[in-house]
Amino acid sequence: MSEPVKGKEFEALILFRAQRLEEQGVLTLGRYGTQVVMMNDDQGVPRWQPIPSLPDFDGCIKGGRQIIIEAKVCSQASYPIYHTGKSRPKQIDHMLNRAKFGALAYLLIHFNPRELKTKSEPGATYAIPVLDDHFWRMYEAGEIRSLTREDAMLNGNEIPWNLYSTRASKLTPDISKLIP
Repeated sequence: MSEPVKGKEFEALILFRAQRLEEQGVLTLGRYGTQVVMMNDDQGVPRWQPIPSLPDFDGCIKGGRQIIIEAKVCSQASYPIYHTGKSRPKQIDHMLNRAKFGALAYLLIHFNPRELKTKSEPGATYAIPVLDDHFWRMYEAGEIRSLTREDAMLNGNEIPWNLYSTRASKLTPDISKLIP
């Protein structure tokens, strides 16, 4: 992908591609529900307060296996994964727990293209499996604070952007590559 993408746009493209896969009978994927809690506002009036806490997408692959995706976009040299985990700890913890029980869980991160003084970095998307392995143990121990493109390449799989059919005209992330 050669053009920069914003977070909401990336999520919309994932849902678009998921809808095409659902039409093909491969998987069904939707947004995780938002949790809410009743809290008093500044004037003491009770109001519903949304709590963004779970990953972005939840679905089921044909055959019954759960798939969970947390989608992120990064326009910097690295993504602050440790900060995200501390500000929204349920996301990664939830995926790690579900992965222990057989769910496919991924941190799907898109690095936007960057033009630097001495080099250019093209856009790239990586799916980092969330499982009980060396990388995530280091993350949980606080030894990994950010995720560079190189880290994503070493610990994940590159997700190509392509056309979902011969009639399509817009490149989208090929999330079918997340299915074993």
